[in-house]
Amino acid sequence: MGRVTGIAPNGAYDPPHGSAVTDYYRQPGVLTAVAEEQRPLLADLPAAPAEICALAQGLVVQPAETGSLGLPEERDEEGNLRRRRR
Repeated sequence: MGRVTGIAPNGAYDPPHGSAVTDYYRQPGVLTAVAEEQRPLLADLPAAPAEICALAQGLVVQPAETGSLGLPEERDEEGNLRRRRR
């Protein structure tokens, strides 16, 4: 059985290279850029998108859930913080 186009052997999505669309999406945005000193923190993350999504679901807190999770109200506004360019 041949390899499914766009899926790497490890299950990660592997789009065709060289198109304007894929080249654009391969570049990090303002909120997704990773500083050089942060890169070692990402070394053990899985490569497969489904596995990354599963990790992210454990990190995201919906605003309606903050009270039941015991998070202080002062932290509610942190959801509106954005990184500032230097």
